Amino acid sequence: MKAGIWTSRREPGRSSVLLKVIVVLSFQAVFWTHAAPAHAVQPCDFGESLPRTRPNPEAGPTVVSLNLFIFDLVSVDDVREEFTLDFFIKAQWHDPRFGAAVREAGLKECEVSKEDIWRPNTIILNAREYKAEVAGVFKVSADGTVEGDLRVVGTFSSPLDLRKFPLDSQTLVVTFISTRYSPDELTFVTSASGTAQDFTEPGWSAKLGRAYASSYVMEMDKDEEAGALSRFDIEMEVKRDVRYYAWKVLLPLCVIVFASWTVFWIDPTQLGVQTGISTASMLTIIAFLLSLG
Repeated sequence: MKAGIWTSRREPGRSSVLLKVIVVLSFQAVFWTHAAPAHAVQPCDFGESLPRTRPNPEAGPTVVSLNLFIFDLVSVDDVREEFTLDFFIKAQWHDPRFGAAVREAGLKECEVSKEDIWRPNTIILNAREYKAEVAGVFKVSADGTVEGDLRVVGTFSSPLDLRKFPLDSQTLVVTFISTRYSPDELTFVTSASGTAQDFTEPGWSAKLGRAYASSYVMEMDKDEEAGALSRFDIEMEVKRDVRYYAWKVLLPLCVIVFASWTVFWIDPTQLGVQTGISTASMLTIIAFLLSLG
């Protein structure tokens, strides 16, 4: 009887341990199946025949398609007229020379180092300071599509119209220009765009506005002709949050003013107390204005 009881108690224990092991192994298998990439893109091996010039120049301007995503509007500085932005760009263009090379290698796609491929050669015109993380490799496909990624976090200048403060709306702009190509040689287009739901900047509400291509005319000396460069602008429409300034500006100011009125409820003979409250209110107003400025 005891042996029977001992046996009946051990069997469920072994079964439960075995069941736990099976569940854990199944979970790991499912996890790694979904976490692992479907296929790894292998490096291109084209030798020294990599083209580094603008693709198909006789067919007109090279069209560079951009996908934009705004990660975060970090801050807007009214005094310095600048803002800090965190955004991502995926650039894509067509280069039939790479497409033919990929097909000859018997591949569907492969990766090329950024030093071994043609790029639009752009800079950010209105950047005060920024950090750009460029993808180390570009992906090329058998149909000639070239893709590269760019992540930018930086501070950019933008003129602000503060005449309607705190009910103002502003347009913040990030301007890219190509340092080498004119609009007749290079054209930017936007294929997709988006923004995050929430931003770090508490005093503004923002949304992505226009993203458009134009030209940037460089002023030259009298003996030289003005040159035009290909240009691309990203606009963000921002509106000041009135509720934020009601709590941070209007309410504290009202408290200071109401506190100064207490002198009218103090016995007129208490001149020292009245003077102290008035002086404290004046100093508080000065400190508040300095903080607001």
